[in-house]
Amino acid sequence: MSTPIVREVPLEHLSSLSAAYALEGEPLLVRGAVLSWPARSFWTFDNLRRQHGQVPIRIREIDDAVEDLRRGRPRRYTHLGELLEQAASVRAEANERVGYFTTGDCPMDAGPDAPQEQPPEWRELWHSRFRQDFPFPRLPGARAMMRIWIGGAGQISTLHNDRYVGAVAQLVGQKRWWIAPPQAWERLYVRCHSEDFWYAEVNPYKRWDALLHPRFGEVQGIEFTLMEGDLLLLPARWWHAVKAVSASIAVTMFQDLPGLSPFQPLSSSAAQV
Repeated sequence: MSTPIVREVPLEHLSSLSAAYALEGEPLLVRGAVLSWPARSFWTFDNLRRQHGQVPIRIREIDDAVEDLRRGRPRRYTHLGELLEQAASVRAEANERVGYFTTGDCPMDAGPDAPQEQPPEWRELWHSRFRQDFPFPRLPGARAMMRIWIGGAGQISTLHNDRYVGAVAQLVGQKRWWIAPPQAWERLYVRCHSEDFWYAEVNPYKRWDALLHPRFGEVQGIEFTLMEGDLLLLPARWWHAVKAVSASIAVTMFQDLPGLSPFQPLSSSAAQV
């Protein structure tokens, strides 16, 4: 059996996608699509540190979203420049973490008061830069929200899915992605934290117990590296886990469309926690 691969397409291909792509499409990768974006010159470690290093931010202490929730979402105040300096110095094989900066989903039509989880200085920077810097491809009729991710090498996400279509722009560094189609849920030992947040007990980027989770070995996930300047389009409900190969800045545009309901498994074997 051949190893599944993600389909690579030219940027023009994304302009012809319909709203049906959200549930019927396949993951699409456009190599180098972001290289010409205005964001490439602004959203760099050096530029952000030089121009906005004193902007206060709140960062996650834990990169695992499930563990973060279990511990009550601990956050640490720091400055953007300090985080960038620390993130750039972490080796991928190191055990230490410097924290992980991510913003809440910010609607494209929101003013500088959103997202509220960050201090006002960051919210103003977020609001003033996003519209002109990120010309993401848009599905017809979609309501768009954006989120930025900054962290060091070795950061690992929870294996989870989103009810939105995700367009991911890799601005700085590289990330390793592992994805699987929605129907793989039965072999991922999924759990429900809330209606909008389903996650898996297993993770391809962490050790897993073949005796405890034997069916995970049956999953043919698609694995690839999102290189600096690449753009990924991921349909709703696709499972994904991400590991930063190097210090990284990425931006996601989530696209919500009418009729996109949260993921629901077809049996009661998916526990709610």
